[in-house]
Amino acid sequence: MRSNTANNARSRSTDPTNFQKLIRTGDLKELRRRRINDETLFEALRKAYRDLAERDNLIMVQAKKLESNAQRIANLEKNTLYDQQTGAGTPAKLKSDLADALAEYFTRDKSRDIGILVVDGSGVKKLNDVHGREFGNAAIMRLSKAITLVTRSSEESYRLNGGADEFAILFKRFTQSSARSFVNRLYGRLDMLNKEPVTAEPGGVKKTMMIEVSFSSGSCSVRDVADPDGVIPSAKAAYNEIAEKMISLAISRMSSDKENSKKAVA
Repeated sequence: MRSNTANNARSRSTDPTNFQKLIRTGDLKELRRRRINDETLFEALRKAYRDLAERDNLIMVQAKKLESNAQRIANLEKNTLYDQQTGAGTPAKLKSDLADALAEYFTRDKSRDIGILVVDGSGVKKLNDVHGREFGNAAIMRLSKAITLVTRSSEESYRLNGGADEFAILFKRFTQSSARSFVNRLYGRLDMLNKEPVTAEPGGVKKTMMIEVSFSSGSCSVRDVADPDGVIPSAKAAYNEIAEKMISLAISRMSSDKENSKKAVA
């Protein structure tokens, strides 16, 4: 009986699995006290390092999965919020940002009006029909570039109806003067960009030509659709409704400007 008990004790003291904790904590004094020989100690250390390596590998695999998922979510959010061709905000982002700006306006600070300006490129359809879609896309990108270059820090640009040549600019400090200033800056920038030739390959045939991009515009202030001194809306739905009215009115005014331009040319 004593012999079996002694053998079991020795077995436990030399079994690597029984002193992994000692290995991990580096308690060499206790290991020596148990008279662990060098060969057994080496095997135990190797197993401990192997276990750590496997654990680290599992952690790395999980970390890569989390990183991949985060990147996928970020891409989805980017596709939802930003137009893939121009980088401008999407219509959904415009409505959300405008509603948020209106909420702050009605509940915190009415000293600065909220407003939007809608810009519609002229002649894009003709370029598509006569010279190919590649030149029409070049015209849209030129208009988008000009808008980006003249947009200030208190303003943000969006593309309406993905694939079209309509853009909107959100003003958090809106006045009729600020809208006119933006339009003048945009005309000036386009005058510079229109001096640059465009090269494209419609139908696989390389072609270089000059294109002239112009636009029509229409603006709208929050005061055009809501009374800031009346009942203060307090629900998200109310801000969304006001945002939609502002966008619709600005588009209507832009369409009127376009019709007036056609009549002037005729």
